[in-house]
Amino acid sequence: STPEPGLAVTPLQCFQRLVAEDVALFQALRALHDPDLFIARTLELGAERGLLLSREEVRAAMREGRRQWNEQWSA
Repeated sequence: STPEPGLAVTPLQCFQRLVAEDVALFQALRALHDPDLFIARTLELGAERGLLLSREEVRAAMREGRRQWNEQWSA
């Protein structure tokens, strides 16, 4: 889930907040359907904003998002 403003503590959480607030950034990532390209672009965009993210933490966040999405339909 996207952290509430003011509660972001990790670089990944900061980046997630930026994506939630910036429509252009959101759309740039939304257009990427290949997971490896999505991760690579996320790392680039994060670095451009001074946020050093790891491939592993982005992949883990993607898995968690997918898990949460699936759970909403099975509850």
